[in-house]
Amino acid sequence: MTSLFKRVVDTVPSIDYHGQKLAEDLFTWILSGSAVIAFAVGWMLQDFMMTLYLSAAAAAFCVLLVVPPWPFYRRHPVTFLPPLKGGDHGAAEGLATTTPLASSAPSSQPAEGAKHK
Repeated sequence: MTSLFKRVVDTVPSIDYHGQKLAEDLFTWILSGSAVIAFAVGWMLQDFMMTLYLSAAAAAFCVLLVVPPWPFYRRHPVTFLPPLKGGDHGAAEGLATTTPLASSAPSSQPAEGAKHK
């Protein structure tokens, strides 16, 4: 079962960050707009079930539009940096390593430029 799931996940392409934003925006706008339309139609027809049917149809449409990784969600692929040489997973060459932070306790010495009384 796990290997089947892994094969499915590996074959389904992923969407990029712009595609994620587009999917979220489409989802928000379609559901919000359809809620207003469904409410107005239900109000005019005095039929609450029509409101629910229209809302359910809009939700199903959103699922079909947003869930699959359609090609228009993959227009801006992310390019990653090449791996470091030698399998070094530490700090990159030429970059400073982390240093301990200075104490955040107040100093008993006055700051530069401070006037003494």
